[in-house]
Amino acid sequence: MSETADPTVSRDEDPTVSHDEDPTGSHTTGDDDPKDRPDRPATARGGMGRTALKLLLGLLALAGAVFLIIWLPPSDDVAAEVEAAVLEYELAREATWPKGATFGLPLSPADEHMLAVTLRTHVARHAAGDALESFDAVAAAAAFADAAATDMVHAVTRWKGEVVYFDFVRHALPNGVIVRAGVLKAQRVGRVDSLHQRVFARRWVWEEDVEIYEYTLRQTDGAWTVVEVEPWGSSDADGKNVVEGGRPD
Repeated sequence: MSETADPTVSRDEDPTVSHDEDPTGSHTTGDDDPKDRPDRPATARGGMGRTALKLLLGLLALAGAVFLIIWLPPSDDVAAEVEAAVLEYELAREATWPKGATFGLPLSPADEHMLAVTLRTHVARHAAGDALESFDAVAAAAAFADAAATDMVHAVTRWKGEVVYFDFVRHALPNGVIVRAGVLKAQRVGRVDSLHQRVFARRWVWEEDVEIYEYTLRQTDGAWTVVEVEPWGSSDADGKNVVEGGRPD
């Protein structure tokens, strides 16, 4: 009986390697260890969160800056300019005896018309927007004419005033401010000499109470202009005893 010869083993082969497997072949999917699977790409949640936080901080910083800009009081120079603009506006609204009108006689319709035109022109130098449109120059001239007709002996020839109450409210972006101010006014009144058509013995007559208004002003080309006026309250002649929405006792 012949014996089967043993298979020839190459010198280069490793006797420990099984010939039933291909050492270069890949493993089947079922044989892979889950720990050996490649890592998933990292999500962008962390980056999105940081971006949102930066955006929120930026918005908070912007809101804080706007808050400071709106409520921070203006400089002394700006406050003085605004105060002067309010005073000029208030004095421009007051009527005086028209030039050329006859003393000792009621104002003629032509005089009254010219007074209304003059008042409108004066107010337009210091007001715009609602403040100008709401000023009724015709009514102001008519009221002055009626008052003059009841007192033919005296004539109002001039006005002056001073700001006795002033309070900054806030800025009105982009180039405005809102303030509350009260102007104490005085009219220069003289006796009428009808014969010589002149006024003499003039004196200043101060008002007893002060009306306080809330003014919105805008700065254009370096000049402040009143654009809106709302009644707010009143005070004594010295700016004390302030009453919101009414007159002091």
